[in-house]
This record gives sequence, C-alpha cells and structure tokens, in this order.
Amino acid sequence: MENYKLGSLVGKGAFGDVYVAIDRRSNKRVAVKKVSKNKIPDMSEMERVLQEFSILVTLNNRNVIKLMEVVSDAQGIGLVMEFAGVYIFTVATSHAFLSLLTRTVYASSH
Repeated sequence: MENYKLGSLVGKGAFGDVYVAIDRRSNKRVAVKKVSKNKIPDMSEMERVLQEFSILVTLNNRNVIKLMEVVSDAQGIGLVMEFAGVYIFTVATSHAFLSLLTRTVYASSH
C-alpha cells in the first residue's frame, strides 16, 4: 500500500471501504478498496477471494472498471482500480458484483 496515498472515503462495502488515492509512481488518481482480513471468515474464503481478484486483473474491456493491482499488508488487501467517479464504486466494488463478474468472465473463457 506504500505506493498509494489514500484520500477521502468514497464508499463502504461488506468487506471494506473505498478511497480516492494517488498512485505515487505515476501521480494518477485511482480508487483503492481496502478489504480487511478480519472480515474474511477463513483461509479458504481468502484464497477464493484472491483467485477472483487475479481473474479480474486480467479483464480488459472499456465498459468495465479496470482492476489494476492487488496489494496486501498486515491489515488486509487493497484493490487498486481506475477511478471513475464516486457513485460507481459503491456498486462496482460490492462482493456480489465481483463474484458475478468473475463467474461471467470465467464462464465465457471456458
């Protein structure tokens, strides 16, 4: 998370909060959803969530917010996404949406 300077809170979800942030390497505005490790019940669930994120990182469609990077620290996981405005992140970063999107992408690729 050291590559990102977190700004204001723009949304809250079941697993974490979404912040506007600045990528210190490129000076670009991004969104970071911080997913708290203590909100994920067990290691198998954590592995499933990480697998979903790895699939989403590979998704490249102009109609879908790009998940640019997944980073972690002692407190949790950070989902670094392109910033598309405040409202969209309350919908696009919900766990149900990510799960549905991942299943759709997986199904269409197999």
